[in-house]
Amino acid sequence: MEGRRDVMAPQNLDELCEAMRGATFVRISGTKTQHSYLPDTDAVELTVSGIAGIIQHDVADQVVEVWAGTKVSDLQSELALHGQCLPLPLDDALPTALSCADGTVGGLLAMNMPHALSAQSGGPREWTLGMTVVRPDGTLAKCGSKVVKSVAGYDVHKLFVGSRGELGVIAKAALRTFPLKAMPRHEARVHGRATAPLYVSRSLRTGFEEALSSAPGLVADDPRSCTVWQTSEPPQPLNGWCVGPGGYRSRSPQPAGLEAKAKAVFDPDSKLAPGWSL
Repeated sequence: MEGRRDVMAPQNLDELCEAMRGATFVRISGTKTQHSYLPDTDAVELTVSGIAGIIQHDVADQVVEVWAGTKVSDLQSELALHGQCLPLPLDDALPTALSCADGTVGGLLAMNMPHALSAQSGGPREWTLGMTVVRPDGTLAKCGSKVVKSVAGYDVHKLFVGSRGELGVIAKAALRTFPLKAMPRHEARVHGRATAPLYVSRSLRTGFEEALSSAPGLVADDPRSCTVWQTSEPPQPLNGWCVGPGGYRSRSPQPAGLEAKAKAVFDPDSKLAPGWSL
């Protein structure tokens, strides 16, 4: 996009803090950027893809600490050597949009996208134990912990899961892993070929059949979580919410108000380009 010529690609945590400290207007880009609101601004792009790798894996406690730039597929391969995994669908025949295995850990957490096992194993917000983030002014902030049962105060890390790069930069995260042998089977139904990026919508259970029957370009659906993946934008009015190219839309006005409050606390100077469109 015209006007976005500068890209910052720090290779370690110190460089990431320095990059945020010296920037005036930043847009965090990555493997899930296509699902964010992309305003036509002159924001400098920031990617953390160079800050990758597993920091620590406690096999007995089923907790792994990992840098945000780590590929989800690489993490899953390493965890599998110990009989563990992130609770994402492991069916290779599924479209990648339903397995969420086509990006980085940072993108997975920042977007908090539904997957084909959302109803059975929850989403990233449920199995993120803690994280380290870099605030817009370049300072480090730690939230949560590395244990499942924690009394570390407010679960601020859960606010960052799904924040789409609007509140700060996720640098690393502590994630709960699951045993491979205990992974449930998904019940998602695939109807057609997937083209990226897809529109993903979730409806109330009472409105799911209507949402499914009116879904243009239907690719897949999951009746357990009432989620629909499709190539075209769902018609209005939504009986729930939708995320896709252009950002996030909800039938309820509450998300917009909550987003504005969080933005005022974590990024009062609006250094980070908006990642939502409401």
